[in-house]
Amino acid sequence: MKKIAVGLIALLILITFVSGCTSSNNSTANNSSAQNNSSMQKNQNVTLKINSDGSWNGKLTYKNGTQTINGTGNVTYDLGQNPGNVSVSVHKTDKNSGTITVQLFKGGNVTIYQSTTSNEGTVSLNYNF
Repeated sequence: MKKIAVGLIALLILITFVSGCTSSNNSTANNSSAQNNSSMQKNQNVTLKINSDGSWNGKLTYKNGTQTINGTGNVTYDLGQNPGNVSVSVHKTDKNSGTITVQLFKGGNVTIYQSTTSNEGTVSLNYNF
């Protein structure tokens, strides 16, 4: 009788141990899933990319307000997930014959773009997200 009781206790301890390990592994899997969902949401951000062979300046307006922007070469602005109505106007400031391209991306995909090769040309975009 003692052997049966000891065997049942050992079996109960083993079942408790195994179910505890399984529960812990599920928790880890749920955390990984939550992190993947967070990464997917982060990838849905809207970005403004300006690619230029020279210098430029302009104006960017979205839900966070209006700001003057300027630079030389390529620049990227992160506008967040819901920037509202985005309006951007960029003007080439040097008299080169290079190209300036302005692009709005949502989740890594081009939503709208425009470019010009005109000397001192201007590119304007307006899009509501």
